[in-house]
Amino acid sequence: MNDELSSDDVLSRHATAIVMTAREKHHLSQSGVNDVVAEVQAYQAQLLNSLRSQLQTVFNRHAGSELQREALGLFDSFKDPFAAVSTSYRQDSVIKEKFNFVEAEEVSVGLAVCRQKRKKQRDLAIKNKCFHYIPLIKSLEQLMSHPKIFAMINGGSQKCSSGYFYDIIDGELMLSHPLFSSRPSALQIILYLDEIEICNPLGSQASKNKLLMFYYTLGNINPKYRSKLASIRLLAIAKQSELSECGVDAILQDCMRTL
Repeated sequence: MNDELSSDDVLSRHATAIVMTAREKHHLSQSGVNDVVAEVQAYQAQLLNSLRSQLQTVFNRHAGSELQREALGLFDSFKDPFAAVSTSYRQDSVIKEKFNFVEAEEVSVGLAVCRQKRKKQRDLAIKNKCFHYIPLIKSLEQLMSHPKIFAMINGGSQKCSSGYFYDIIDGELMLSHPLFSSRPSALQIILYLDEIEICNPLGSQASKNKLLMFYYTLGNINPKYRSKLASIRLLAIAKQSELSECGVDAILQDCMRTL
């Protein structure tokens, strides 16, 4: 891919990847990320000035050379790769543009009556009961855009050859299934659900802010890679209280409608 991009685009992608690592992997605050970017830009400017000075010293020994003007002109035309990610807005824009970002959608499942504080009073108000859903088709397209994942799916699952079960494809359900038995490369979508308590689990309001986290992975991925974090994809997030009436069917129906 880098062969198709200009050197400026390659540097910009690397700069964006550094920002994403700081934000998502190391969980730096947004102000912390912006400070890191600013310090790297300052260091980068000092490095360029130092290189320019050293190169100028060398060229002073050969004054008047056309090579001198052309080489020093490279420093003037250098584009700062971190300029595109120097603010929060620019970081989000570049990530969406360069990294095939799939944005979550807010899906309403009903209405609820609640009390909202306005000055010193608490008035009745109506709010949406909703969950956040990452479109499954777009997420699958993003996942399969990786050449190794696509090759793994296109090559089909490895079956047992010595009488021992190797993977789910060796089970009776998959062997008798009308789709997976005839088309081994069909997508085997595995869904699962986790409950997360984001507040004190021993407190009196323990279940008030409980979240339901829906994930999926593909059974087509080799078992030794399937449990890796990169193979597990977030599908939806919902507050348990928001789905108390309709249950998880609202999310599953949205998945089925997408497919």
